[in-house]
Amino acid sequence: MRIQSLTVLLLRTALIVLVGAAAAARADSYYVNGTCGNNAWSGKTPECVAPDGPKATIQAGINAAVNGDTVWVADGAYTGVGNRDLDFGGKLITVRSENGPENCIIDCQWAGRGFYFHSGETAEAVVDGFTIRMGYAVNASPGLAYGGGIYNDGSSPTVTNCTFSGNQANWQGGGMCNRNGSSPTVTNCAFIENEAWACDGGGMYNRGASNPMVVNCTFIGNTAHPCPGVGSYAGGMKNLYSSPTVINCTFSGNSAGYGGAMQNGGNTIMMNCKFAGNSATYGGAIVHESRSYPKTRTPVEFV
Repeated sequence: MRIQSLTVLLLRTALIVLVGAAAAARADSYYVNGTCGNNAWSGKTPECVAPDGPKATIQAGINAAVNGDTVWVADGAYTGVGNRDLDFGGKLITVRSENGPENCIIDCQWAGRGFYFHSGETAEAVVDGFTIRMGYAVNASPGLAYGGGIYNDGSSPTVTNCTFSGNQANWQGGGMCNRNGSSPTVTNCAFIENEAWACDGGGMYNRGASNPMVVNCTFIGNTAHPCPGVGSYAGGMKNLYSSPTVINCTFSGNSAGYGGAMQNGGNTIMMNCKFAGNSATYGGAIVHESRSYPKTRTPVEFV
């Protein structure tokens, strides 16, 4: 039986901080500016002057960095090739906006997803402070039709201070999909009006021993659309053979056929969460499958 507690969360967070502090002592910074950057420049300074000015695309900044480095992304809306289907390639780096998700937008324009982690990245791979919108994962995408905003396949990055808005997956996990042992740390994020078109997990989908730590997040207005003859499951979060820990989170206005906010097929731990105004034919807030043994450690409020 999987046992986790707030102490585990604190230790895990402390480890990330310590590792980050150690890396910072030796790390370099790279800069991206979609307005005035040039991918032929080195990216070593934020001033838009050759030869060391900022890169023009986020992927170019990622490609320049090595383990421990930080890629700083200037304000703006980032579109087109080099600003979607972003791939760390196994690097343990931080990609961070300069001024938060309200000011730095990755707009996928229905042409791909935001980030694709599939090279065993750990918590030292960090995405911090972006709005990821209009991501679209289809069968032709890398990683197939999972995770319109972010798809983690056997990888466990840290995702913090991000907004996932209006992303779609043609299969599972409109906002984020975690599969094959992916256990990201997701903090201070908002999942808003994301959609899964083939049944499962409009906001987030967790499968195959994927046990994310989800803290201080909101799931608002996410939808799981029905598969023909099957139905739809978990507008907010779907957990199948997975046991996330969900702390201080709010689920509101999510919808599905089964489990408007959440469907559990694992040993989910919930602490101090609120469920309000979710809708479904069966289980407006939560549906627990027969193999699930969820745990509530502190009051969970249903409104």
